[in-house]
Amino acid sequence: MGEWAEFKTADNVAYYYNATTGETSWDKPDELKSAAEKEVQGNWVWMPSPEHAFLPAKVLKTMHDGATQVQLDDGSIHEIPKKKKLDPLVHHSLAKNFDDLVQMD
Repeated sequence: MGEWAEFKTADNVAYYYNATTGETSWDKPDELKSAAEKEVQGNWVWMPSPEHAFLPAKVLKTMHDGATQVQLDDGSIHEIPKKKKLDPLVHHSLAKNFDDLVQMD
């Protein structure tokens, strides 16, 4: 399986350690990713949506006029005009559980 191994923090958050290089990472190395995880790799953005405010979308390509072609998780393809701002998204962060966050005054 290579030199990478998964460990958990005291808060049960996964992190990865490479015994050969001594590198530690919060991001799962490619050699430990499943086929499904590899499928969602790429450049992801938040696509504006009138119904949902924003939806996660994978960038497919930039068009000759500067528009961006994206694909949603449901497989639908959309073209976003150049004038629309697309904020970057780390797709694997969508799976993280944020229920335990507490607002402090």
